[in-house]
Amino acid sequence: MRRQCLSRAKSGSASHAVTVKQLFRDWSAVQGSAIAAASARGIESVSKESHMARYKGVTKVEERAVGDGELARTPLSEDESKFLSELGGLGGAAGNTTLMRKLRWADDRYWDVRDKLLREGLLELGRGKGGSVRRIQPVSEVIAETATEAREERALYDPIMKVLRDVWVRKIKDYRFDDIWVETMAHQGRRQTGGKWSRPDLALVGLTNYPYLPGKFLDVITFEVKPEDAIDVSAVYEALAHRRGATRSYVLLQMPKKKDAIEPTLTVVRDEAVRHGIGVIEFTDPADVETWEETVEAERVAADPQRLNEFINVQFSAAVKDELIRRAK
Repeated sequence: MRRQCLSRAKSGSASHAVTVKQLFRDWSAVQGSAIAAASARGIESVSKESHMARYKGVTKVEERAVGDGELARTPLSEDESKFLSELGGLGGAAGNTTLMRKLRWADDRYWDVRDKLLREGLLELGRGKGGSVRRIQPVSEVIAETATEAREERALYDPIMKVLRDVWVRKIKDYRFDDIWVETMAHQGRRQTGGKWSRPDLALVGLTNYPYLPGKFLDVITFEVKPEDAIDVSAVYEALAHRRGATRSYVLLQMPKKKDAIEPTLTVVRDEAVRHGIGVIEFTDPADVETWEETVEAERVAADPQRLNEFINVQFSAAVKDELIRRAK
């Protein structure tokens, strides 16, 4: 790779010339990133001297293992923290020239900090004129954020279920079901339910008997719940996937205090919901139906009986299925 970098420096045109020093800096930083990646498997640190020794033909690298395979990372310096903060403000990725101007740093200061972050495995190089960098989010942060979002969403399920069962179905929508069951689908662990977007967060089954019509009529309504920091148009597409085995599908969106900030996103969500016949309910307090507003009404579709039956079989508990069999007769 070093040979390629030097060749590029010699052959480049004047307008795209890159100094050998900068190219070697990029080459060295990439090598440092690779070593940082190896560190994540249980190596705490690898010195720059040992890294250069490896390049010269020495294969042994001094390293110190950390207990339980965890990486003991050196605290970020003030410059490193500022670099990552400004990069985050640019969306997590930026060209070197753009970021350097944003930081208002001299060349040497910028490149030194950038290279340290690359060796730490916190950045990766990108393409573009003058090169670019992208923030790499540590796996531990991704896991922590995902776990937090999941906890926030799960906390909404129980109060929403109670409102759906006790108020929304009977008093708001006036569906007049003779029997209803509402369950959480999200607590089924790793049980296979049909692939991506096959499992709604909540689902409702309602049975209705009409005096002048033979048999009983069944409705399945699914609900995809999104907390205030997870609202985007993908919720509509998830609900649409659920409706393959349902008669109606909704997305329930928890509104932030400053609703105006997400109004552009809400407009897209509502427009797509109308286009696909998906209902949208917006709320601030999941336990208070007075804060619920149905901004888009869900269309009822004539679901394929086989898919409807399969959805109930796969998604609902044995207790609900037993009750359905008993009461549908």
